[in-house]
Amino acid sequence: MLTSLLLGGSETERLVSSLRRLNGGDPNMTVVDKNAFVFDPWNVSWRTNDTEETLGELLENRPIFLTDAGQYVVSRYDDVREIMSNAELFSAKPNQSEAIGFPPKIDESADPAMLERLMMVVASLPFDVGEFAAASVIVGVDPPVHTRLRRIVNRGFLPTKMAALAPTVEAIVAECLKDINSTDSFEVMSELAVPVPIRVIAEILGVERQHCDDLKRWSDVLSTCVHGESRGTIESGINLVAMLSEFAGLFMPMIEERRNAPSDDVISEIIKASEADTLTVAEAVLFLLILMAAANETTTSLIGNAIPYLCENPEQLKLLIDQPDLLGGVVEETLRLSSPVQFVFREATADVTLQGVTIPQGSQLVCFIAAANRDPRQFPDPHRFDITRKGQHLSFGHGAHFCLGAALGRLEGHAALKQIAPSLSHFDFDNSNLHLDPSAFTRSFEVVRLTKVNN
Repeated sequence: MLTSLLLGGSETERLVSSLRRLNGGDPNMTVVDKNAFVFDPWNVSWRTNDTEETLGELLENRPIFLTDAGQYVVSRYDDVREIMSNAELFSAKPNQSEAIGFPPKIDESADPAMLERLMMVVASLPFDVGEFAAASVIVGVDPPVHTRLRRIVNRGFLPTKMAALAPTVEAIVAECLKDINSTDSFEVMSELAVPVPIRVIAEILGVERQHCDDLKRWSDVLSTCVHGESRGTIESGINLVAMLSEFAGLFMPMIEERRNAPSDDVISEIIKASEADTLTVAEAVLFLLILMAAANETTTSLIGNAIPYLCENPEQLKLLIDQPDLLGGVVEETLRLSSPVQFVFREATADVTLQGVTIPQGSQLVCFIAAANRDPRQFPDPHRFDITRKGQHLSFGHGAHFCLGAALGRLEGHAALKQIAPSLSHFDFDNSNLHLDPSAFTRSFEVVRLTKVNN
């Protein structure tokens, strides 16, 4: 294993010992069973081939699983929750590169021509490259830096501001659904799940509607380059920086404009000139990029995943129609079963023992939210869609890094499902054409098509 070759002597021994133990063997043995259970969270096959069996194996028999890449996959609810709660022992630093991809990793052995292309794209950035490289990304830093950033960006997401958005969100959903009862076919993703969060985030950021397609395109580039099959390649680095240059080209003038003439939007709040503590230009651009992508992916996933669950569980749909106050249960149960973000990362800041396994300092942990949300110790009959279920899922995280946009995602999901639910009984749903997006990091369908029932 490459990781063991890179570690020092004592760390190597601990890693090998962990491998033997995690594969079900005696830690004193000298041979690891090569036919043992294999799992890689980045390999999408786990979520399409025997998902329940894979999650069950991890949760019951391998709650701390060491992958061939040297990452410790943590699956049980209590462990994941504890890791998310303890920033002192588990640093969020790996999210900077693994989940966000900025600055992109550069392989110095890459094709010189490609490196030159990358440098040219970097040189085109409309802000100081050094400032960009040193910028703190909120999902990848710990206190006190995270505390500072969170205090600043919270200004744009106060409960009063989210509540004031409700009529706007309802109106956007209504416009997306205006023809649903007069059409023979309705494609949920392209006609509802994608446009709602894009238009809402544009509204929040004060972006003109003509740029909504750009916001979606930039979000897709980020997801593809950082979480798709091309992640880690110099090509993806080039595409990422090129996208960031375009993104900054739109938002930097808006940032400067808001400094001089504040408006009632998120950008104005996070760069208030009157505040002693504010974001640098690079920090603001990167925060807005993360906000755009997260706001898009979370709600798109929530809406798109909820519709198949309701259609495939007609008794739950009927329960919702009979008891509209269970709409919140639909939102939470969908988030639990299909977490928009399937896993996040942490780094052990000291040797730590979980489930009897010693994880060396500096090791990277994969907090497997998709598994934790189906832990039978926390959720009885965990694979069943039950809108009356009680219990707190981890799809929005926990602790200091609890999702800033959770209230917004719930608001949008609630509005969309409230308006579409009465129409679902008039449509057939064919799950044979369901295809998940190619990223293992997120969980969302590419197409969810409804066909009008012939009466």
